[in-house]
Amino acid sequence: MEYLKPNNLYLGDCFDKLKLVEDNSIDLIILDPEYQDWDNFIDKGIIELSMSKLKEEGNLVCFTKQPNDFKLRFKINDYFRREIIWKYNYGVKFVSKKLPLSSYQKVFWCCKNTKNNYFNPRTGLEYGKNTKSRQRKTVTIQNIKYEGRYFSKSDEGTWMKDSYEFNINRIKKNGYLSKPEKLMQVFIKCLCPENGIILDPFMGSGTNAILSAKLNRQFIGIELNKNNLEYSKVRFLETIEKKELNYNILKTNLERLKINL
Repeated sequence: MEYLKPNNLYLGDCFDKLKLVEDNSIDLIILDPEYQDWDNFIDKGIIELSMSKLKEEGNLVCFTKQPNDFKLRFKINDYFRREIIWKYNYGVKFVSKKLPLSSYQKVFWCCKNTKNNYFNPRTGLEYGKNTKSRQRKTVTIQNIKYEGRYFSKSDEGTWMKDSYEFNINRIKKNGYLSKPEKLMQVFIKCLCPENGIILDPFMGSGTNAILSAKLNRQFIGIELNKNNLEYSKVRFLETIEKKELNYNILKTNLERLKINL
């Protein structure tokens, strides 16, 4: 059997293509399907199949939101590490007189081995304008004095948090919607080592794959929709031409890309 190769984009069903990924070879898998499809994917074994592809220290992130999160959260319980909240403010598609407006989504961070997973706490994100290196104050709690430690800003950016607020990214040229790059940077930088392999079985317009390349990670992109895959290829080539990344192997792969089921 010929395995899927890193730094390539593939057209096809996520289950069919995932079976062609070498076991124990992936550092980070990003699962971001249509949220109403989660129950169906779980019944078909998406979690078990994904876990079989991860390295022992590998990570898995699952994007979801209410009310599509219950069955998923139960399924991943043995692998669960943390819940990350992504808040946004970009308008609401669904309004009900019986429910509150939706303003956040959940990201379930899972690990194949919760005691030995890869984690780099530094996100690469910039500090706030008012954040300065300083000596923290000494505080007294119940007659116990706690000496304040010196806080120094890191060149590698802020420490990973369990909640972020970014508006959704709208690609103006074609009207595609995608997750904010800064949000995805957190997961790529913190949960995948440099030159590691990221697998995205629901690639969409290619934002995660492009960002992986920019951040010096390898990737395998899988997409069911042919138009989305073609547009991902266009975006990659435009990014290379703008010299936002130098990926000669990737460019060769894209130029040879054959779209076949």
